[in-house]
Amino acid sequence: MKFRLSRPTSQLVVGDLWLVPGTAKPLDWQLPAPLEQDYNEVWGGFGILPGQLESELFIPIMGDRIHEPTEFFSVAYGATQGATTVGNGTTPITILDNDPLPAVTVADVSQVETDGPGQSVGFILQLSGQSVETIRVSGETLSDTAEAGTDFERVARWITFSPAFTQQTVFVPLIGDTVPEPTSGSSCASTARPALNW
Repeated sequence: MKFRLSRPTSQLVVGDLWLVPGTAKPLDWQLPAPLEQDYNEVWGGFGILPGQLESELFIPIMGDRIHEPTEFFSVAYGATQGATTVGNGTTPITILDNDPLPAVTVADVSQVETDGPGQSVGFILQLSGQSVETIRVSGETLSDTAEAGTDFERVARWITFSPAFTQQTVFVPLIGDTVPEPTSGSSCASTARPALNW
């Protein structure tokens, strides 16, 4: 960001500044790599040389590969010497995320049928990346050569991924019998959305 004077002055202009957290949080070296660390703290002040109109402040933004909503923090400044400041000022800084909403995939699985009830098969749902938001996945079983109600019990439900978690397992009850039959299959379809959108 830039600090700019309305006109040049022959004096050195200095002022205090500090960062104010918003939805974006500063880096904390005492924390073990948490999800929400968005920028590096900057302390001290700013200065504009005599005859100059502006000076620039660089604030390190922490990059990652984690899906996040748009976040912000503020730069506050005041107590200027060499120029007139009307009270203290604040300037919001917006951080736009460049990581897409994670995609969900379902791994293939095979299971040997038993002759009675009590057996189930687990479908593993995998997100392509982490998110600081809660992700809810809508999933349901689909009949193929295996039929719902004959070979397995239909399952349709929401699956919730808490922030930072990328894997969940959905168990589908199988219907065993003693009738000889060929290998059959079904599938699990799913879509993901941020929980806040529902």
